[in-house]
Amino acid sequence: MPGDAPITPLSIPAKVRTLIVYGGSFDPPHFYHTIGPLSIVGRLFGPQGWVLYVPAARSPHKPDGPHAGDEHRLAMLRLALDVPGPRSIWTDELDRARWRRERGLGTPSYTIDTLRRLRRIIPSRVSLRLLIGSDQVGAFHRWKDPREIIRLAEPIVMVREPVVSACSVYSALDKDFWSRDELRAWCTRLAPNFPMDPSSTSVRDAIPKAPKDPDRWEDRPPLNEIVTPVARYIIEHNLYGFRAGHVKAATPVDRPSGDQPDAMKKLELAAGLTLIQVGQKMLSDAAASKPPKTKPRKKHPRAKARGRRKSSS
Repeated sequence: MPGDAPITPLSIPAKVRTLIVYGGSFDPPHFYHTIGPLSIVGRLFGPQGWVLYVPAARSPHKPDGPHAGDEHRLAMLRLALDVPGPRSIWTDELDRARWRRERGLGTPSYTIDTLRRLRRIIPSRVSLRLLIGSDQVGAFHRWKDPREIIRLAEPIVMVREPVVSACSVYSALDKDFWSRDELRAWCTRLAPNFPMDPSSTSVRDAIPKAPKDPDRWEDRPPLNEIVTPVARYIIEHNLYGFRAGHVKAATPVDRPSGDQPDAMKKLELAAGLTLIQVGQKMLSDAAASKPPKTKPRKKHPRAKARGRRKSSS
């Protein structure tokens, strides 16, 4: 729009043909934010796919706003993404929000605005896809210009609890808003990932009682969903009420290193093992929740005899 902030430059490899846009508060970033999208892009698009992480300034769907400042969330996201894989971070929403604040123009971040700005600076050969969590599907019709979003970047739905199947996706959708064809299309957009249930809210709630040693977070769910460098950053800067006192100023963190040869193979192996473990845990939890099987009681010989006499009479 006229007078809007300049678009933050973006560079992606020439081999890329599909750019998966993954936005969020990342407050803080955890396992679901990293391995999930990176394994999905490898399985669906191979070496021609790329994940673009877009940290949000203030989501209109989260009126309370981020709990950590923009600089802290960006620093933690860079630490969380310091793994091999086809990914980069685009700070256009944060940059645009700062530009507007400096001019007294506060406004939330809308996905449609971000996609329009992105489409203007990437090559026409690159198609856009929007990665969202399955828990967001039910409210998607309330997003700004939802059908225009789908036209610009058809969604890919990353499965997470409690919406874990095409049936539950269909049940979550607003039947008064979407047509039958649109409902059918939504049911075909599920990504090939195991359902996961960690949320930034549950992680934040656990931080005030977290150990002072970040290495010990690995043994404490849901803190173990945070990689150690991010845990160390949270402790050092006293984020999310880790202890009493003031939050320290953000520390700059280098951008994640670029894609590496055979990175996707390594990622697929790591993600595959992790997801298998997730699946095994789900199966073991389900088995543990079932009541124990009981053997049928044997009839007493006299009861059997009475049964024979009744049948013969």
